[in-house]
Amino acid sequence: DANGFLFSVVGSLPVSETFSVFGQIGAFVWNVDASATTSLASVSASGDGTDLAFGLGANWKINKSIGLRAEWERFQNLSVDGGPESDVDLLSLGASYRF
Repeated sequence: DANGFLFSVVGSLPVSETFSVFGQIGAFVWNVDASATTSLASVSASGDGTDLAFGLGANWKINKSIGLRAEWERFQNLSVDGGPESDVDLLSLGASYRF
């Protein structure tokens, strides 16, 4: 079970009437609880924290109503039960419809 909230500041730069790029930086507040059970053993781990998050992306306005968005985000230094820290990358594609 994992959940989190991202609080960030986003800056956008229009490149043309239909295309813009953006960057964001902020804090990722997260919590993870994990468990696994086999016939031989049961293991559980948990972690939570507030860590740096940042990303880059682009918006493309296809027409007055439809748009596409591509984004890369990085969540830094996530760790479960004091183990090694890991960075998590997220790539996303989205669409919007305005009416």
